Amino acid sequence: MKKLVIAIAAGVCMAAVAQTVSGPTRSAASKLSREEIRARQRRHMEKQGGRLIKPGSMKGRFLFLDAQERVGTDAGCEAVAQKVNFFIQFDSYAAKGAAPTLKIADKVLADSGANAAVFLVDNDEFPALLVAPERRWAFVNVKPLAADAPDKERLEFRTRSELWRAFAMVLGAGDTESTACVMNPCVSLADLDKAESGMISMEPLATIQAHAKKIGIQPYIRVFYRKACEEGWAPSPTNDFQKAIWEKVHADKERGPTNPIKIQPPAAKK
Repeated sequence: MKKLVIAIAAGVCMAAVAQTVSGPTRSAASKLSREEIRARQRRHMEKQGGRLIKPGSMKGRFLFLDAQERVGTDAGCEAVAQKVNFFIQFDSYAAKGAAPTLKIADKVLADSGANAAVFLVDNDEFPALLVAPERRWAFVNVKPLAADAPDKERLEFRTRSELWRAFAMVLGAGDTESTACVMNPCVSLADLDKAESGMISMEPLATIQAHAKKIGIQPYIRVFYRKACEEGWAPSPTNDFQKAIWEKVHADKERGPTNPIKIQPPAAKK
């Protein structure tokens, strides 16, 4: 399991480096050859060893319960859960299940073992979004999102956007001023369609994290392998990059500081 976590984290790190190269400095990066990009990635791995998750740092769970058939799980609940897990670093997961009613929503949440939840349903009773922050759950109803007969892609986009809104509101967030954020004031399907990002922005993140902590949800800590070695909790290396870092850090620790603090003897009394 540890090897799997390290391997995944290392892959994420490699992807992040590639994204950085092809992101903000795209015009410059476009001039780089594939070999040059790989060389940069290799140098970064040699220096840091990839990323890994600190054991025990993640607490609590957030559930996206998919209780409908109109939108596929991979295009709705699973897609949002994965992004919450990656970008906000919460233990977020999707599961299929029977549609809860308002009467049993508390019990369904309690039985799931999660700290909070969003229930995705398809019925004639609920509005598109129904949130109960004090009860730590929300409902997203697909049927109102399909009221104007949108195509498949539009309906999936609206569903993901509403799932993000439900997630954020359950965790204390409200309206934002970012027009690209799904938390921009929304009172119609047209408003929901305007947030082209299809997810939350950075603006409500601090509120979400503070509220989540209050109900027992804390993000995992992801650090470079070198940092984990320096802090003394890194698992054994799984590749040559990590092996070199492991050996150097441990050798440095055994050798001690190269410029130790010198304690001067007290001055002689006159």
